[in-house]
Amino acid sequence: MCGIVVAHSLHDVYKGLKALQHRGQEACGIAVKKHDGSVDVVKWLGLVDEFSLDDLYKIVGGSGLFIGHVRYSTSGSKEAIENAHPHYLGGEVKNYGTHLVVRGAEVAGVHNGTIVDHKTFADDDCDTKTFLRYYKAKGLDVVKMIDAAYSIIILDSKQDGAFVLRDPLGIRPLWLGKKDGRFVAASEDSAILEIGGTPHREVRPGETVQIFRDKNIPNLVRNGLPHAFCFFEWNYLANRNSSFNGRRVLEVRTKLGEQLAREIPKEIIKRLDLVTYVPSAPEPCARGFSYATGIPHMEVFYKKKSERSFMQPAQDMREKSIHGNLYIHDTVDLKGKTILIIDDSIVRGNVHRNAIAKAREAGAKEVFFASCTPPIGEAKLEVEHGCLYGVDMPPSDAFVARKYNLNDPQDFQRFVTDSKADGIFYISKIGLVDAIGLPENSLCMFCIGGPKPTAQTGLKSFEDNKQNL
Repeated sequence: MCGIVVAHSLHDVYKGLKALQHRGQEACGIAVKKHDGSVDVVKWLGLVDEFSLDDLYKIVGGSGLFIGHVRYSTSGSKEAIENAHPHYLGGEVKNYGTHLVVRGAEVAGVHNGTIVDHKTFADDDCDTKTFLRYYKAKGLDVVKMIDAAYSIIILDSKQDGAFVLRDPLGIRPLWLGKKDGRFVAASEDSAILEIGGTPHREVRPGETVQIFRDKNIPNLVRNGLPHAFCFFEWNYLANRNSSFNGRRVLEVRTKLGEQLAREIPKEIIKRLDLVTYVPSAPEPCARGFSYATGIPHMEVFYKKKSERSFMQPAQDMREKSIHGNLYIHDTVDLKGKTILIIDDSIVRGNVHRNAIAKAREAGAKEVFFASCTPPIGEAKLEVEHGCLYGVDMPPSDAFVARKYNLNDPQDFQRFVTDSKADGIFYISKIGLVDAIGLPENSLCMFCIGGPKPTAQTGLKSFEDNKQNL
């Protein structure tokens, strides 16, 4: 899960990246194709505004065609500046430790997603660089060749405009829009609105679009495959003001809360004094639950920093982020109260344990917890599930659903007891699909036990593709 942007000014690409900061907090980068055709790159570790816009103007200038990226890594070192995007081929590189500058690159690209088993394609450590090598060899036919989840934008020193590509299954999002008569693109339509643009439509699965200043040329390179959009975009990843596949994130999250209200036993709901959430993605879920049940909603928790603990690169860092960044409002009185805490998901168990403990410390009599996502990472039919497509939840991860057999009532109760909760509830898979309002077979649900979508692509073997280069 990363954020990508293409715009026609440094100011707009910088502002667009800030609007997508929730999609990546490790590193950022910008590439520009200047009017003489040359491609330059600058990238740095940390948040977008850790590099001032004024100083970026001094490095890359203010005119040309710009692409940008905020990184949330799923592989490779998270602290190495070389692994930040944009990735590039060719050019003169200057690494200053805190940032890296490239002059005269042949191509540069920003990528959201993952090439599955990309080591079978090439020897690169980086799947984006592998994609760029295939692009150089085969052009836009690369969409027909690589088994991947991706939205990617490429600047080519030998081609006009910018190339915007989306994987044939449509796993990762990408929007087209317009600003001041010129075409732009971004991972989410809310980022296009943030820079003062107007969203037009989502890039179609299997489509490539060549973006110029005042026009775009679409080309549906590969279609006819079942779509498999990542449901987790609605549950957690995206800005609540964004939309995908005709479904507003805010509306879906509200419906998830309403669905939980239908699924949690009525005898539990009758005991509740209030419902709350762990900041900040599931706030609409808590409000939806409150609306459906009449149970008062209350702001109980807050964060000192806006960082997402889920995005921290290691387990100890995730735990430190939660323990040092989750608090209860001092004006909230939980003494003797029975409360329900809603979160978007339970992945490794860091957040829910901490939130329950803090509610207990504040004097809550009973603490229930609910997840708007079914159990993530269960092993089904000897297949280890998780995410292969751009979210840092690999099948080998330390999932709660591996530590406990959540389908066994006794082991589930052990999970509840170890969590120090009075009860834990997961939304059902059917309930999740109903809240989204799209057919289950149009969604990627591999992380919660669904089929592997790229198994249906019918691509040639990786070795055959490798020999095509």
